Amino acid sequence: MSSHSRGRRRESHRRCQPNRASDRGGPDVNGRYDDMNDYAPLTLHVPEPAVRPGGVPDFSSVRVPTAGSVPRPEVNADPETIRDLAYSIIRVLKSDGQAVGPWSGLLDDDELLQGLRDMMTLRAFDARMVMAKRRSVALSARRSCRAT
Repeated sequence: MSSHSRGRRRESHRRCQPNRASDRGGPDVNGRYDDMNDYAPLTLHVPEPAVRPGGVPDFSSVRVPTAGSVPRPEVNADPETIRDLAYSIIRVLKSDGQAVGPWSGLLDDDELLQGLRDMMTLRAFDARMVMAKRRSVALSARRSCRAT
């Protein structure tokens, strides 16, 4: 890169800078002070959690429907017709552990066991991928520190 183009870049960079002396507490070249000082300081409100770790949570405000009361839609149902399912709890098991309602009894025991195996395999794979990602991030950070 030639010195001529570097000089031009610096010159254009200087033109983009505000011509204020407010960094030093004084007015800018037009005799005005920095407008940012006219605003109230920024604040951040972090709400208090209902229960701290180790405390006993209160779920009395959560409405839990009876087991089997939520309808099971067809597989090809229009998403707009099943929107309310996203805001409810789909309870399939009664308190004694029996499956009831339209969501139960669709799979035999072998299919349920295969589904459980698949779910456990996927969770183990996911945990390994997360650990590999963390290691690669740590390694790349270590490499970048060595390079400087």
